[in-house]
Amino acid sequence: MRAAAALLALAIGALAFCCSPHAAAAGPVFYELPPATHARSMTAGPEGAIWFSGERASTASTTGAAVVGRIDQSGASAIFDLPPGRSAGKIAAGPDGNLWFAETFANKRGNLVARIGRMTPTGEFTEWRLGNHVGGVEGVAAGPGDAIWFTAVYWVSGRKRATVGRIDGDGRVRRFPLPSNASPGNITAGPDGNLWFVEDGGGKGTIARLTPAGRITEFPLPGRGRVPNRIVVGAEGKLWFGEQTARYANNFRPRLGRISTSGRITEFHAPGAGYTAGLAPKPGGGVWYLGLLKAGPLGIGSAGPGGAAVAPVCVKVDPCDTDADALAVGPDGSLWFSASTYYAHNGGGGSGLMEGNEEAAEAGLIGRFAPGTAP
Repeated sequence: MRAAAALLALAIGALAFCCSPHAAAAGPVFYELPPATHARSMTAGPEGAIWFSGERASTASTTGAAVVGRIDQSGASAIFDLPPGRSAGKIAAGPDGNLWFAETFANKRGNLVARIGRMTPTGEFTEWRLGNHVGGVEGVAAGPGDAIWFTAVYWVSGRKRATVGRIDGDGRVRRFPLPSNASPGNITAGPDGNLWFVEDGGGKGTIARLTPAGRITEFPLPGRGRVPNRIVVGAEGKLWFGEQTARYANNFRPRLGRISTSGRITEFHAPGAGYTAGLAPKPGGGVWYLGLLKAGPLGIGSAGPGGAAVAPVCVKVDPCDTDADALAVGPDGSLWFSASTYYAHNGGGGSGLMEGNEEAAEAGLIGRFAPGTAP
C-alpha cells in the first residue's frame, strides 16, 4: 500500500504495526493505528496519555464505527467503539478525569441530532441528549464550575439557533442563546476565568467572550472576508486563533491571530498557503499550527511569542504524501499529531470518491515530536 511504502522509506528500522514506533532521524516517531482507523481530534488526557476521537471505516475486513481511543508514551493504544448511529467530533479532557466529546446521532427520521458523549479511561460510555433538533455540537472544553462547556448549532422550525452551553458532571445542562446569525465553533477556557470561542457571523469573523454567568462580548476581526476557526490559550496568557477565508479566494494570505483578555487583536502573517488551523500552544509561548503545503498536504508550522512564524513542513518526506490532521501537546511538552495518507482527490470523475475510499481503508497514524524537536 502507498502508506506502507512511504513509512518504509522514512523509517530507520522496519515498519512496526500498532504499538511499535518507527521514525526518521531528527523527525517524529510514528505509531500505526488498527486498519481503517483514523483520529480526527486529540487531547492530552489522564495518566499522561493522548486521547482521540475519530472513526473506523467499513471495509471488507472491518466494521465501521465511531471510536474514542488512547495512546500512551510507549505507543500502546486502546480503541473503544461507540454504539451504532453515532459520530464523534471534538474531544476534551474533563475535570472529572474522563474524556468528553461532541457527538451526533442519527434519529429515527435519519436526521443528525446533537449529543454530548463521555468516555471513562476504562472505556465506559455515557451520552446526554441536547434535544431532538437537527444540528450538532461544534466544540467542547473543560471550563469554570468544573463543567464541560460546548457550542452548538441547531434548527427549530427551519430557523437556525446557536448556543453556548455547559454540562455538569451529573448531566445537568444550561444554555446561553447567541444572536440568530451566529455560527459558533471551537471553544476554550481562558486564563481570565471566562470562555472564549470563535464565530462566523455571515462572513464576519469574531472572537467572543462569555462569562460563566452568560454575558457575551464580541470582538470583530479587523476587515472582512476571513473568519477564525480554532482558538487556544498560549503560555504567555493570551489566546491564539487560526484564520480561513470566509469565501473562496485565490489571493487569501494566511494569518495567525492573537487576542488579549481585554479584547485587543493582533494578526501575524503566516507562511504557507490557504489557511491556518489545528492550533496547539507551545510550552515556551506561541503556537504550532497546521498549514497547506502549496497544493499538497497539511504540514506543521509554528509561531513564536512575538508572532514570527516558521513555514509549515511536511511531517513525512520522500515522498511527502501525509496529511497532519490534528494536534495535541503532551504533559512533557512533546507535540503529538494525527495523520493520514494524502490524496489529491482528482480522480473518480473529479469527485475524489476513489481516493477517499482508498484513504479510509488505510490505517491512520499517530505521530510524536520529542520536546524541542518540533518545527
